[in-house]
Amino acid sequence: MPVFSGQLAEGDIWALTAYLRTLTFDLTAPTATPQPSATPFVVTATATSTLAAADTTPGAATPEVGAAGEASATPQVAVGTITGTVVNGTGGALSAGLTVILRGFDHGQDASSNLAESVSLSAPLGADGSFSFENVEMPTGRLFLAQVTYQGVPFQSDFAATEAGKDALTLPPLNIYETTNDLTPLSLDQVHIVFDFSVETTAQIYEIYIFTNPSKQVVVVPTDGTSIPFIALPENAQEIGFDVAQGSATFVSAEGGFAILPSADQYGLVAFFTLPYEKKLEVAQPFILAPASVSLFVPEGVKLTSDQLTDAGVQSIQSANYQTYSAQSVAAGSSLAFTVSGSPKSSTTTTTTPSLDTQTSLVIGLGGLGLVLILVGLYLFFRDRARRAEFEEGEELEEGEEEEMEDALGDNPDSLTDAIIALDDQFKAGAIAKEAYEKRRAELKERLKRMVCRQVDK
Repeated sequence: MPVFSGQLAEGDIWALTAYLRTLTFDLTAPTATPQPSATPFVVTATATSTLAAADTTPGAATPEVGAAGEASATPQVAVGTITGTVVNGTGGALSAGLTVILRGFDHGQDASSNLAESVSLSAPLGADGSFSFENVEMPTGRLFLAQVTYQGVPFQSDFAATEAGKDALTLPPLNIYETTNDLTPLSLDQVHIVFDFSVETTAQIYEIYIFTNPSKQVVVVPTDGTSIPFIALPENAQEIGFDVAQGSATFVSAEGGFAILPSADQYGLVAFFTLPYEKKLEVAQPFILAPASVSLFVPEGVKLTSDQLTDAGVQSIQSANYQTYSAQSVAAGSSLAFTVSGSPKSSTTTTTTPSLDTQTSLVIGLGGLGLVLILVGLYLFFRDRARRAEFEEGEELEEGEEEEMEDALGDNPDSLTDAIIALDDQFKAGAIAKEAYEKRRAELKERLKRMVCRQVDK
């Protein structure tokens, strides 16, 4: 994240960090609808004094008075007006009857902890796309965002933080889009297919799909988590699973599946499965969308044969050599057919590549980073997945392995917060024991805190 020294207070920086990468609140949480205001499309939130009114009942205790003769009181929280606009990014007029939800979040004494929702107000959207909430409590550093659900997809603005001495806050514009179930707006930019043979008589295949949505519509993808309509696998694929690629742009939950918002940022999904392998294997990989390019990686010693493939030479990935191949001009609805033969050289056989989990299903993440699942990123994905499996089983890492895993996260706060989110997901799924989860999460949070402090001090 950028350095905010001199622009934000330390508490605000922690709130920013926590919001950006550990925001895990439920977007479907019920909202409290306030009483209508006299002004159209304006919600008035009445500030409540923190002091109870003095009891006028005879014999009631008199409020305690300090040495200066003034009654003790809790400082009043500032109130103000929060405004914003909603824009139809597809074009055309906004639909009537839309409701805007204003949500506010605070952090506790430990600013690195998860944010707690403290404000939830609703108001109808004006015909001109504007909204306003009046008399909203605005303590310094509180984070606000606006949310609108349209055609079953929740859209939200970027957040804005309140500042000391100011009683007005304008939220960034909130863009909403028309939705479609048509997959053709998606652009499949790259497909990477990686083979591993560390399990005897088995080929483990990882396919990384990198795509964008350059259109002005939201593509809603129906799925139950066990299959994805635009990803097809070989007929005899077994132990199938899907995951969000590290570095993917943000997917959004939608009714019956997930939504792919218009964005120049790349989305990434990983499909993984196994095929039986006895020194030779015929593979027909189907493609529903036309990929701009396809890259295949096999350990050195293994060979791919096909008229559709071009030998791209040997690539070294973390001291392991992979023979690479490329394919161009693969049409939508066609298949890439090739023959796999040979055995990996002993120097390239890896023992840290994970076995596949048949219980793994599609996981939709809320945070995204720059795409890194290529070459070295692929190696880290395989290794971290294997170690995560060991960690979920409650096994102790050998001396030196834990430090190596820490180093794999690097000095990037985004990588650490992404790791925390992944850990939270695994715990919620019941895959990690509570004691191990709490210990690991505390370690990651402490490391993140030190890293952000170093950036602020620069």
